Amino acid sequence: MISASPAPPSAPPLLLPRATPLAAWLWVHRFLLAGGAIILVAVGVRLALVAAGWPGSDSDDATMGLMARHILLRGEHPIFFYGQAYMGTIEAYLGALFYAVMGVSAFALKCGLIVLYGLFMGVMYALLAWAFQPRVALVGLVLLAVGADEQLKLQLEAYGGYLETLLFGALLIVITMWLIRRAGGVPHTWQGWGGFALWGLIAGVAIWSDPLVAPFVALAFVPLVLLQRRQVRRWVVGLAVLGFVVGVAPWLVYIGTSPSFSAAKSFLKDAPTHHVGTLVQPSTGQPLIDHLLGVVVISVPNRTGVTAICHDTAAALWPPAQWGASGMWGCLG
Repeated sequence: MISASPAPPSAPPLLLPRATPLAAWLWVHRFLLAGGAIILVAVGVRLALVAAGWPGSDSDDATMGLMARHILLRGEHPIFFYGQAYMGTIEAYLGALFYAVMGVSAFALKCGLIVLYGLFMGVMYALLAWAFQPRVALVGLVLLAVGADEQLKLQLEAYGGYLETLLFGALLIVITMWLIRRAGGVPHTWQGWGGFALWGLIAGVAIWSDPLVAPFVALAFVPLVLLQRRQVRRWVVGLAVLGFVVGVAPWLVYIGTSPSFSAAKSFLKDAPTHHVGTLVQPSTGQPLIDHLLGVVVISVPNRTGVTAICHDTAAALWPPAQWGASGMWGCLG
């Protein structure tokens, strides 16, 4: 009988260095940390630009600063931008906060804008990471961190409404996605009720801040209506309506306290209810095709930086009769 030869001794197992808790935490949260780093760099660049005096100031920016000063020093509570019957004053209240901490200055006023921008970037990371994946979110943050001079200017001038529209629009979509993805149980818990109420509150504040956010509100509201028809009780959606009324309350206060009956029509007007100088009425005679073409020959070049080569402004190229055959793209021919 032939006995089997003994098996060769097995090689000792390869011992890998054990990851420390800190290294493991960094690896798990690597995308979140990278996103935070991108946001910090983007915020730092904008702080440096403002500290260097760019993009300066103009009458609208100065008016917002004056409102912030009146809030801080006189205890005033403006509802709308001075001389307007629309456009909320979030930027003015943020400016007053930074005035109280840093003193009255253009830099302090614009710090409030940079806070709004940083919040928008954070919400966009959450939106892109949730809708796609963290890698896509990082690419999106990089694209949002840079931009043509026209984009940077609108982020750093206290015109009111621009940054708020971006922030609240993205936030509404994030909350809508959360409510839909957890529709199986959340709508019947306090979390679901709070989610619907928060959605309405943000929608109301957004409309008060700038009515141009309305398409975002409508787009985010449609899925909630469909969700309500399938799984959610009507009174839960009523919480969203109640939150909306609370959010838009400043506008309702304005309507109720203005001495002019026409204040009730301020949702549809861009002029104040009292006379302020000579108001230039917007043109209503331009056909829709002109505005669509304007996107191609004015808006897109502005947003893509072609204006760095071709120095014509959007105002110089309006009305369409001045476009010629190329608009801003003519400088590339």
